Amino acid sequence: MKTLQKSYLKSEEPANVDFRKLPQMKFLKSLPIVTPPKTRWSPKICGMLFRLKLLIAFVCLLGNAKADIFGIFTYSDNGSDITITDCDQFAGGTINVPATIVGKPVVAIGNSAFSFLQSAVVLNLPASVKTIDSEAFLGCGVLTTISIPSSVTTIGRRAFAGCNRLPSVSIPPGITVIRDGTFEDCYALSGITIPSGVTSIEHHAFSNCRELTSVTMPAGITLIAPYVFSGCHKLQNFTIPSNVTTIGEYAFDACRSFSSLTMPTSVTNIERYAFSGCSGLTSLNFPPAPTIVGVGAFSGCSGLVSVNIPVGITNIQAAMFSQCSNLLNITIPSGVTSIGSSAFWGCSKLESISLPNTVTSIGLSAFQNCSSLAGITLPSNLTRIEHYLFSGCTLLTTVNIPSSV
Repeated sequence: MKTLQKSYLKSEEPANVDFRKLPQMKFLKSLPIVTPPKTRWSPKICGMLFRLKLLIAFVCLLGNAKADIFGIFTYSDNGSDITITDCDQFAGGTINVPATIVGKPVVAIGNSAFSFLQSAVVLNLPASVKTIDSEAFLGCGVLTTISIPSSVTTIGRRAFAGCNRLPSVSIPPGITVIRDGTFEDCYALSGITIPSGVTSIEHHAFSNCRELTSVTMPAGITLIAPYVFSGCHKLQNFTIPSNVTTIGEYAFDACRSFSSLTMPTSVTNIERYAFSGCSGLTSLNFPPAPTIVGVGAFSGCSGLVSVNIPVGITNIQAAMFSQCSNLLNITIPSGVTSIGSSAFWGCSKLESISLPNTVTSIGLSAFQNCSSLAGITLPSNLTRIEHYLFSGCTLLTTVNIPSSV
């Protein structure tokens, strides 16, 4: 088309152009040939005429296009089966997706097919459906019931995100992966059954499910993904599967109802802010030999009273226990070499802390606003005291500073 336009604009006299002979325009059998008069036209006029004819062709194309519609549903037909691609946005109440259309089975709910339906309360899927694509039911704000048949083996990312009145969902047994954001922002979701065959739950899968109180994780899970339960304020009963090796960043951020936490011996990596804001957490049992505990991993756990850091940890990262305002006791083992910035910032009830001589560096503000701290002996291998190290420690009367500083 670009070549046609270029030659047409450069010609002394506009050439006859029969669009019906173009392979893309075979349907335009009734479109008349436009033969410009034999006169010298300016390139501007030629260009306008060319664009006008393209517009006519496009309108004709739209007129000849036929949408596949069945009742309130729009669908695509690949010859053997049907995918629902859209639904009338004014559909409401109970919606029953048909098992067959034009004699062919409905096997898939396409991308965003039912997204943002604001009147659908109950949605029933037939047993023929095998796939629910990404964002299929995204933002269905009044949906309270959905029946997912056992035939479904794939659920796409964010498929039910924002269905904020949906109280419960039963995930079919054939599902092995729960994609990212599948149930994100389902504020009313209080119960979820995860089948034993699930081996992967991706990031944000259940984030901000504010009413979710308990989840049973399958034994095959080895990774607690980032943000997977962040913002689940009422989550109380949670057992980390025995094969988990990594707890991702912000995985349980703001899970305020956690009261105790036991991590299996398999856990070696606790990423940054994994349990930040778990204000109801009163006790913490570390795995025996984690190798990495990230920045701010337990920051804002204001209910924590005591912590025993296991042997094997060499760095207490920045803000790891910041704003743990009820922390009274913490044991730091020999082998720890550094304490990061703001590591214990705002631990206002911490009265004493023993630092091993293996510590060679302490970051700025590490003990800032530890307002109950009365005395501390700095390790003998410390060479520098950083800014604001004891700022706001209003009861601090004794600091033993080594000669190495």
